[in-house]
Amino acid sequence: MQAGAALLAAALACAYIALHGGHRMPFLAVMWIVPLAGFTLGALNGWIIARGRMQPFIVTLAAMVGVARRLA
Repeated sequence: MQAGAALLAAALACAYIALHGGHRMPFLAVMWIVPLAGFTLGALNGWIIARGRMQPFIVTLAAMVGVARRLA
C-alpha cells in the first residue's frame, strides 16, 4: 500500500503540472519532478512510521487521503 500512496502523489503531481503549468514545461523537468514527489511522500511516511512507531497501514492511508484532498 505504501507504493500506492507514492504512486498517487506522483500521478497527481504529473496531472497538476500538465494542467496548470501555464507554459510548456520541458519533458525532462516533469520526469524529475514527478518521481521526486513520490519519493518525498514515501520518505515522509517512512520517517513517521519509524520515529512515531505508528502502524504503516494507518500512516499510508492518512497520506493517501491527505494528498488526494489537497491536490485533487
